Parts: sequence; C-alpha cells; structure tokens
Amino acid sequence: MVRGDVKRDSLRLKEIIRPLVPSAAIRELHRIRRLRYIRRLQPRIDPRRKTILAINHHCDQDYAAIARVCDRFNFVPVIAGTLFMGSSNYFTDAVEFIQAPYDSEPAAHLARYRRECDLIFDRLTAEFPIDLILVPNDNYFFIREFIAVARNHGVRTVVLDKEGIISPHSFNAESARARAFTPFIADHIFVWSHRQKSFWQEKGVPADSITVVGQPRSDLLFLPPGDRVRTHFEHEQPLVTVFSYLDTAYMPAEYVRLKGASWRVMKTETHEIARELAVAYPQFNFVLKCHPLQRDLGDIRDRCQFGNLKVIGGSALGNELILRSELIVGFQTTALIEAMLVGKNVIYTAWDPHIAHMQEHLLPFHRAGGIVVADSPETLQRVARSYLAGDRSAFDFSEAELARRREFVAEYLYQADGNASRRLLVELEKFVP
Repeated sequence: MVRGDVKRDSLRLKEIIRPLVPSAAIRELHRIRRLRYIRRLQPRIDPRRKTILAINHHCDQDYAAIARVCDRFNFVPVIAGTLFMGSSNYFTDAVEFIQAPYDSEPAAHLARYRRECDLIFDRLTAEFPIDLILVPNDNYFFIREFIAVARNHGVRTVVLDKEGIISPHSFNAESARARAFTPFIADHIFVWSHRQKSFWQEKGVPADSITVVGQPRSDLLFLPPGDRVRTHFEHEQPLVTVFSYLDTAYMPAEYVRLKGASWRVMKTETHEIARELAVAYPQFNFVLKCHPLQRDLGDIRDRCQFGNLKVIGGSALGNELILRSELIVGFQTTALIEAMLVGKNVIYTAWDPHIAHMQEHLLPFHRAGGIVVADSPETLQRVARSYLAGDRSAFDFSEAELARRREFVAEYLYQADGNASRRLLVELEKFVP
C-alpha cells in the first residue's frame, strides 16, 4: 500500500468513527491535547523583555525572519492548528468557511467556545507572560474569541498580514465579504505594501490603523540559503523548483460555482512536464513545492516523487527553494514575485482556457516583464529543455523589460531591503504596555 492510500484510508476511518463518539468526549480530548501542548512549549523567557505570542498559521518563514532579529522581545510562536485544535466543533460550517457573518453564529456556541479560549489564555499565561499577540489575520473563526479574551485581560492583538498578494477580483470581492462577515477587530495591522493598505481600507479599516512595513519573510532572501533542501536529495546538483497550487487558486468563487471550473488540467500538465524533465535531465534536482493547504499532496507524491524529483509541502522552505533554484516555474503565487525580486529565471504558466475569461481578475504576471510566459505546455517544455541543455537565451531580457519587472515587484513588496522585520519590531513597541 502506498502513502496516498494509507492517508485516504485513515481519513475514511475517521469519518466512520467520528459519528460514533459523543461530541463532549471529542471536545474533552481536544482540550487535553491543547493543554498538553501548552505545557510542553517551555519557551526561553527573559524577564527583562516583553513577550509576544505569535499565532503561527502557515507563517513559518515570516516568523523565522522576525525571530532572527528579535532582540527586544521574547518571541514565542505557537502552532494555531494545535493551540485551537477542535475549534470547528463549536461553529457552523457557514461561519467556519466565512460564508455567513461571524455574528450569526448562535450565541450559545460562541459562549461555549469563549470558555475554551479563556482556558487557553489562562494556561498560557500560567506558563509565561503575554504582552502582545501577533496573528496573520483576525478573520479566522478560531481566533476572534481569543482576541476578545485577550482584550479583557488588557492584552492587545495586532495583525501581520501574510496574504499580501491580492488579485484584482479579490480586491473588491473579498473586501466586501470581510466588511459583511468578519469586520476588523484587532488593534492594528501591518501590511506588505501601499496597495495592500488600500485593500484593508476597502475592508473598512481606518487608514491610521494600518502600517506598511514590507514583507518580513523577504528578509530571508537577503541571507545565504539554509541547508534543509539539500537533505532531500542524495546528490547536490543544480535545482529547478515548480510551485504547485490549489485547484481554484485566485478563481472567483462565483465562476467556480457556475462553471465548475478549476486549474487542475494545467496543474497536472505542469506536474507531468516536471516529471519528464527530471527523467530527461538527471544532472539536475527538481522540487514540486505544494501549497500548505493543498489536499492532493499525497497523490502528487505517489505520481511524481523519485530520485531527483521531490514533492515538498508546508510553508517553511519557500525562500530557501527560491534562493537555491536556477529555474522557477509557477502560476498565481507570491513565490514568483519573490523569485523576481532576487533575479531568478522565471516561467509563468498561462495556457489554461479559463485564463481568457478571467485575465483581468488575476495577478497580471503576463504584463510583468522580465519573465517567460508559457502560453502552452509545449512552450514550457521547449523553454525548460533549452535552459537545462545550456541555452539561456529565452531569459535575455532588455533593460526596459527588467525595469518593468522591478516596478511590478515594488507594487507588491514595499522596500524589500532585508529590514522589514526590524521595521515591524520598532512599530510593535507602540502596542505593548
């Protein structure tokens, strides 16, 4: 039995067992596991410094960048999925998936979950002091009661926005949905760019509650890469990274609903090309980097992973992969902008038929300049094969094209200079007592 089969069988078993177990028993089990996680944290606390509790919901790289230069606070990251384990048992699906206003959740449900958040906060503060809470967003169903509990204890919460690349469609649609369903409740927000500040203002956040600091994780792109990627391969060789994505990434929800649309065909074709290239060019290593929320990770590993081709998930290695790669392939992802920032050779895949219907709703990589736009699988094959065979002419761009690329990057990443984390930490001092 292969790994993907084991995972699927495990999920099916859970679906069978869960209805047979009383909900009170499930909640108690989750409570026990949450509190055990808190006891095991044991962070190093300097009593002379204030302490920031950082809720990590796929923020590994941002928090690693902050921790590296954080000499004025105790910086304590905690895993959101573990700290708030089982929170979905207290909410309706509509609220959990932001398809209805948070306040539409029955009051009894919210009161019950508020008691859990009280317990979490009390147990955390029994282990170490908390002077400020840092979260990647305040719209998560599992965090809003915790923010309220912290406020009752005199502790403020600030947002470090980790989704700094908003498509033209989402700029309007998601801001409207947020105003209606999850209005801003934190004390302040820090964003990557002035464009992103405008987005949060569209969501109803006052301009003076938004500060532009840049993208903390971009600081890591100004450092030597780590060595974790090397451990995935038997031999150290030049690296090619293909960034995979969710089947409906950046697709308007109404378009998906009406058309049954997805990017799956183009995504699968891209994976197959990566597989073929890895076979044809064994002198290179290849990585298929999946999105942290990608549910087909196991299936992709079953199909694509072998000697010089590895499938990697999670959110910890993106920047290291960018720094180590000679060639980077992707679609609608922040990773391409980060790759453009550091001057990597980038191929943007853009042949799916749905693109023609929603071009103006997507991030405009096709107009960025300084990257190759693959308008067919054959173009991707041709350009990649030529590059791997030693012909780099497809990436010989004019100075005007490179200038357009720099302008494109600057629109999304403010002052990417390796110091975003330091700017953030200076600002955070304003929010601790």
